[in-house]
Amino acid sequence: MSDQVSRDASGVENPSQGRSTDLVDKDLVRAWLWWAIVWLTIFPLVGLLVSIKFDFPDFLGQTSWLTFGRLRPVHVNGVIFGAFSTRGSLDFRAKSAATFSR
Repeated sequence: MSDQVSRDASGVENPSQGRSTDLVDKDLVRAWLWWAIVWLTIFPLVGLLVSIKFDFPDFLGQTSWLTFGRLRPVHVNGVIFGAFSTRGSLDFRAKSAATFSR
């Protein structure tokens, strides 16, 4: 096994020379993208159910938690959270990484 920690001329350990110094954590970005796909797929489908429920009030029955007034906030909040927490974070990270790498 090779030692991942290198030493400079004075004998002080310098761990950054032995490791990869990628600016972007690709696994984290990939996870954010998958969660963006999940958030922005599920909640627009809830919006589709809400739009059908709006046109046909008896569509999902009369269960209280499947009424238009309860499903619409789920759709709106889910889409907003999905859009701003995943995609927005990626845009911010990409812009800040490009700015700091100069």
